[in-house]
Amino acid sequence: MASPVSLGDILGIAGLLMRTYNKCKAVSSEYTGIQESLQSTQLLVNSVYYTVKDIYGELPQVFKEPFISIMNRLEADVLAIGTELNEYSNIRPGQGPQLSKLKFSIFQNPQETRSKLDSTKLDLSLWISTVTCYSKTKTPVQYYSPAEMSSLLSSTTPQSNPSVAWHLIPQTVRKWQIAAAKNENSIAARGTFTYTSPDYKGERSNDVAYTLSLQNDFSLYGRSYDSTGEAEIRGSINPQNGSVHFLKNYTKHKFGNIVLLWDYEGCFIQCGIVGEWRYPKGHPKRESSWRGRFSIWLKDEEDDSKEQVKDQP
Repeated sequence: MASPVSLGDILGIAGLLMRTYNKCKAVSSEYTGIQESLQSTQLLVNSVYYTVKDIYGELPQVFKEPFISIMNRLEADVLAIGTELNEYSNIRPGQGPQLSKLKFSIFQNPQETRSKLDSTKLDLSLWISTVTCYSKTKTPVQYYSPAEMSSLLSSTTPQSNPSVAWHLIPQTVRKWQIAAAKNENSIAARGTFTYTSPDYKGERSNDVAYTLSLQNDFSLYGRSYDSTGEAEIRGSINPQNGSVHFLKNYTKHKFGNIVLLWDYEGCFIQCGIVGEWRYPKGHPKRESSWRGRFSIWLKDEEDDSKEQVKDQP
């Protein structure tokens, strides 16, 4: 794929993902995990296109360079899967040895292939979440590389009472501490979250209003309001690296008596917080359904010249 990546290239890779997904589905029913990753990545790439199509030309180079790397890696991986699927489909009955040799290449360990795709998808998800924050605020941004962001997301949950000197706390976290101190520990924030599921043909998004509090022991709590309902936020921040983890538990929502509890993992960046959400750990559907990405930013840093998230009742 030529550099720099164009909007047409983004659509081209989305089409490649869809064709490869259909090919994988037609060739064998064994590799449902790879099929799911191909399909969910295709939905994400489509979402990337619609998110950046009006601002792509204005994005700083600090965003474009990692994006080119991510998309090149994604295209190469999907092309490799498609090539092997073509060979797979051309094998005639009785050609067992060739089939065994073929499967050793990519499909001998389908979980490894899926993990590789999911890793690239996470990098792309974090990239577009950062772009979303940047597009909503007037804060200069320093882009975190996919490797740096993935490292932060894989960090262990912070201790309940960490002893960390002020000068060692990342500036990205200190900014939110200052916001809390200025407003009697009530932080007004805004954000969005996206979601995909097998029931939808594409990615959907939802605007959110937050009222948050940040304690001295770096515990985080508060409430959020969106079109689904009202939720309680409880979690913690790792002040040593700026990672954050919280549970979002809907206390009022429009879906009756079912429990809506989501696990959020992310990282503080200069213009906000970005990451992914999914079912809580231990839930049987954690790896296969209902997951998405999120962005949160301080209300005071919203760019008044851009369309903003509306306050919820």
